[in-house]
Amino acid sequence: MPRRHRADRSDRAQAAVARRVSGHDGDAGDRRLCQLRGSALAVAGFAQWMANAAVSVSFPTLAVSPGLAATYTGFAIFAAMSFFFVKSMINETRGRELEAMEG
Repeated sequence: MPRRHRADRSDRAQAAVARRVSGHDGDAGDRRLCQLRGSALAVAGFAQWMANAAVSVSFPTLAVSPGLAATYTGFAIFAAMSFFFVKSMINETRGRELEAMEG
């Protein structure tokens, strides 16, 4: 019996997870869904790292020049804007399966 590569085992594991999540036997759509989830997580993680880097790089300069009060006020304004954006533009997903959601 030939030795299987690590990627083959990973693909089989992803398909098994997709079958458990969806409640039916796997097919090509399950594999595609797992790949899509992985890509979405990678993009979201990259965006989070870039936002954290921007805050980390800008904070020391902003803390000195306009001062801590103005810097924290600016960050609080952006946080409030993001809260209202999510509240008004992002649909609630609690209790819904990923497969049942529309893009």
